[in-house]
Amino acid sequence: MFTSISNSKNYQLIIKQIKDAIVCGRLKVGDRLPNELEMAQEFDVSRSSVREAMKALEVLGLVESRKGGGSFIVNNIDRSMTDSLSMYFMLNGCSIQNLVDMRVALELGAIHKIIDNCSDDELAPLAAALQKFVDAQDIESRKLADQNFHAVLISLAGNPLYDFLLNAHIFIFAKDVSYSHQVVEERGQLDDSVQMHMDIYDAIRRRDFAAASHALFVHFNFTEEDLALQGEYFYSQDAADPYNHSDAAK
Repeated sequence: MFTSISNSKNYQLIIKQIKDAIVCGRLKVGDRLPNELEMAQEFDVSRSSVREAMKALEVLGLVESRKGGGSFIVNNIDRSMTDSLSMYFMLNGCSIQNLVDMRVALELGAIHKIIDNCSDDELAPLAAALQKFVDAQDIESRKLADQNFHAVLISLAGNPLYDFLLNAHIFIFAKDVSYSHQVVEERGQLDDSVQMHMDIYDAIRRRDFAAASHALFVHFNFTEEDLALQGEYFYSQDAADPYNHSDAAK
């Protein structure tokens, strides 16, 4: 399966070959890798190089070592991608508007798929998420219900790549929803926000993509002042992960 290696950075080349094998489909989730000695012989490297490569692949979420069972290909990359995308966002000086644009693009794609593919019964989770938002009695509950509505909308598209993108940037996604909603509350625009969510759902239910797109753009049409205030919260040193996403798309 693998070819021998002769290089001072042996472990990096081992990682590359295993990644390439996954991309090419020669290795799939659940496949067991050869043991440490067998890989050392196949790659023609030391066992320490193999161990170093396996540790790096575990950090990436591609390999899992099971006590007494060997190493297996897994798909645990969400956490590493979440960390990477959050760092990329901060280190590249991305703006709140960049983040809003990404959310709009993702949700527009999801809405298109939902309208084309979901039955009325399959829209029930979105209706339930909307009702939780409408019924929420305090700001913290409304923030979480708002986040949940958008997460359910994306998940209903039935596209695993959409789900992956949501999971990959869930930390900044959760912060963005939370603090944009806080701005809405502080400006006394809660009724408008509720109506916007209702308009989005109603247009989806009627299978009217143009109306749903319009409602979504209205919902995300923040003023420069709104974005500036949201940014103050978002980049605050005290702005921890506002919500755990574990219940978001249930």
